[in-house]
Amino acid sequence: MTVIKTGIIWLERLIRIFEVVIAFILVKKEKILTAIIKNYWPRTLSANDLTSARLAIALIILPWVIFGEYRQNLALAAILVFALMTDLIDGAIARTLNQNSALGSLLDKIADKALVMPLGVIQFWPYDPWLVGLSLLGMAVVLVLGLIKYLLSNFRTVPENTVGKLCSVCYSLAIIIAIWPQAQIWADHLGWAGSLSEWQA
Repeated sequence: MTVIKTGIIWLERLIRIFEVVIAFILVKKEKILTAIIKNYWPRTLSANDLTSARLAIALIILPWVIFGEYRQNLALAAILVFALMTDLIDGAIARTLNQNSALGSLLDKIADKALVMPLGVIQFWPYDPWLVGLSLLGMAVVLVLGLIKYLLSNFRTVPENTVGKLCSVCYSLAIIIAIWPQAQIWADHLGWAGSLSEWQA
């Protein structure tokens, strides 16, 4: 029992350290992005425009992945990296330019899931069906809860979750890495970390 208690204490300490480090990184990231957006971002391009573009990318590349050859394809990797970058900055744009909205937040969740989940199913199902099943179940829970919160708030709010967002980035990176079969094992590790986002995002 002593060993278990000691292990739990150390785990709690590691989690607190992780939270402090992540909070520090996010504060720095927000300051840098805020300065860049205020000075250089075109006001005609809104945060919702980026979110809509990410959703459009998801719909466009899905037939490519299903019917085409996407393995070891640098063009697909570049498109996914671009989509991931829009996911990292659209929230900062909304906050900096006072464009926050519940609809934008809900669309952001839908776009995130639409981009990564179909690719995740195709890439990981033959290799790790448990990961796919957990992620799909989590995705359904997150989207349903997000829609319920949106409706119950009279279309005013959809709460965000920072840890979930970071885990979602892990899942997106796993999708990109899995384009190369030789890196599948590393993608699987990242995918399991990212699957937590489906329950926290």
